Formats: sequence, structure tokens, C-alpha cells
Amino acid sequence: MSVPHRGWLGQPQLRTGERGHRQATWFELFYDLAFVVIVGQIGLIVVHDPSWWGVGQAALLFSVVWWAWVGEVFYTTRFDADTDRAKRLIGTLQLIALTLLAASIARGGLADIRVIAAAYALVRTLQVLEIWRAQRFIPEARPLTRHFLIGYGSGVLLWWVGVALPVRWGAWLWGAGFLIEILTYVRGTRFHRRYPPHVSHLPERYGLFTILMLGESFIGAVAGSATRSLTWSAGVLVALSVAGAVAMWWIYFDRIDIEAITALSRPGTASQRPFVIWLFAHMPIAFGLALNGAGVDLLLHENTEHSRPSGLILIAGQIIFVLAEAVVCATAVGAGPPQLRLTHGVAARVISAAMLAVVALVAWQTDSAMLTLVLSAAVLWSVVIYDFIRGRHAGIIT
Repeated sequence: MSVPHRGWLGQPQLRTGERGHRQATWFELFYDLAFVVIVGQIGLIVVHDPSWWGVGQAALLFSVVWWAWVGEVFYTTRFDADTDRAKRLIGTLQLIALTLLAASIARGGLADIRVIAAAYALVRTLQVLEIWRAQRFIPEARPLTRHFLIGYGSGVLLWWVGVALPVRWGAWLWGAGFLIEILTYVRGTRFHRRYPPHVSHLPERYGLFTILMLGESFIGAVAGSATRSLTWSAGVLVALSVAGAVAMWWIYFDRIDIEAITALSRPGTASQRPFVIWLFAHMPIAFGLALNGAGVDLLLHENTEHSRPSGLILIAGQIIFVLAEAVVCATAVGAGPPQLRLTHGVAARVISAAMLAVVALVAWQTDSAMLTLVLSAAVLWSVVIYDFIRGRHAGIIT
């Protein structure tokens, strides 16, 4: 393992061989706050335009923003060190770029697409710089860092070239650059066993991001209910919104399925595919939660003109969430010995998605915010109860 530099700036440290519990650093938690702001602005796109176009814009922006966050986590779980002050300074520059990105989204979604692309390219350039520092200071990690320097560097270069071109041409380069970055990560799976992510740090980072996305439901409940008079019905709507958010928290955190990560640290030649699927499944998990928050905001508005789309947006977010949760649960099935509770967990989530689709039809017909929230919360809580019962039968929950 590399020994961190004792100078003031410090240097990266290879963390892949560490055992035991490892928590997120204070700077990592601070860094995540920028994404709370960005996701909040993305959610407002849907609130202001509850249509397929609005949701499509939000999904596109969210994918890019989420990938920028993943890029930082990729580095920190393997190379971060508390004594690396240069890394904090690079992170500070990223926060500036992320704030500019959030401000650009706030001005009108994709209206400032060139500025958004430039801000993203700057964030990714700084992350490539971090990987270059790991390449310089940690010789034993160079097979890994070289692969990602070439791949990520090529993708980011296309982003910068696209910024310099008219948007109609630049968009093609941005798409190509993004695809290169994704493929770089997927093709880099051969390094995961040699340089595995930390088995406690990585799940915690993704769990913390999930909590931040769950917070969008509270923001939506506050923003939406602020337009209503303080009545019993308004209070019940807020309570149901919170109950739905708590159920989704329970579904995810009461049985965090990290077998796909722990399998990387075990000797053997088991497939690394479950880990890659686990990682990418967290994008729709996070987006589904953000979409749920926007739906709550819309449903609770007293004078909304989009009551039917509001219910569909809320339930669409929940369906995306539970289906992605089913995929995460399935990675645990694929990464370890077969367990009945895991296969049943996948089935429960798929069935709940079908039930939520029925709720969406009922919501469309009745145009009732109260009924939409009651039925959707009931479906989500049925998954919580089912997981509890299966866990007790398996001897996991007492």
C-alpha cells in the first residue's frame, strides 16, 4: 500500500487493500451538497413542465449529473486520503463548476445547454486530473489509472470540442463523449477484482446519495403544501407523502443488497457483471426518487392545472424506483449462493411495480390526489411488510 506524502499538499493513497469499516469523509459529505441543489433544480423542470418533454429533459440532465457524481466516487473509494489537501482543492474547483451547472439549469433546463456542457466537462476534467495524480503517485495502480485516463480523457475531450461548436453539432459530440465514458467504465470491469471498491465505503456513498434523493420528497411536500390553506385534508396529504417516502427508504435500507460488491473482494473468478449492474441500477433508483419528489410537489399544489399528470409523475417515479430495486436485489442473487428471500424480494418488487401501474390507471380516472397517495403508499408499504415477513422466516430479522 502506498504511503501518503507528508508535505502540506499530500498525495493520493491506494485504499483497495484495506479491511474493516470505512466511513465517508467530511469533504465527501460536503461535496454531495452541490448535487442536492442540482437535483432540486432538475426536479423543478418537471414541476414547471409536467409533460413528457419536461420529464425527458430532467432524465437527460439527471443522467449526466449522476455520472459526474459516480466519477468522483470511483476515485475516492480507491485513492482518497484525508491528508491529500490537493484533492480538496481540486474538489473545491469541482464545486464551483457544479454550482455554475445548477445555475444554468435554473435558468431554463436545457436552454443554457452549452454552459451546462462546459460545466460538466470542467468537472470531469478535474476528475481526470485526480486520476492522473493517482497515476503519478501510486505506481502499482497504473494499469487501472492508465485505462481510465485514456478512456475518460478521450470522452471529456469530445465534450470540450462540442462546446466550441454550434449546439446542433456539439450535441452529437457530447453524446459520443458520454458513451465513451460509459464504455470505459464497463470495459474497466477487468480491474475491479484487482482494485476492488471498498466493501463498506462504496455502499455507504451510494446509500447517502439515495438518502439525499429521498429528501426531494420532503422538499416537494413542503413546496406543494405551502400553496394550500392549513386544513386537515392538507395535513393528511403531507402525511401520506411522507409515508410513501419512508416506505421507499425502508425498501432500500432495510436490506441493503451489497453481495455484488463483497464478491469482488473474495478469491475466485466469479463474474464481475453483478457489480456493474448494481452500480448502474442506482441511477434509476435515484431518478425515481427525484421524480417522486416532483410528483409530490405537483399533487399538493392547491391550484394545479395538471392533477392527472401529477399523479402519473409521482407513480412513474415509484415504479422506476421499485423496478431498479428489483435489479439491485437480483444482483445479490447472481453474486452469491441462492437464497429464497432474495428471489422472493425480486418478485415482490416486480409485482409491486405492476400494482403501481394499476394505481396509475385509477389515479387517471378519479383525478384524486388523496386516493393516489393512499393507494401508492399502501403498495409501497406492502413491500416493506413482505420483506419483514420473509426476513423473519429466514432468521435475518428478529
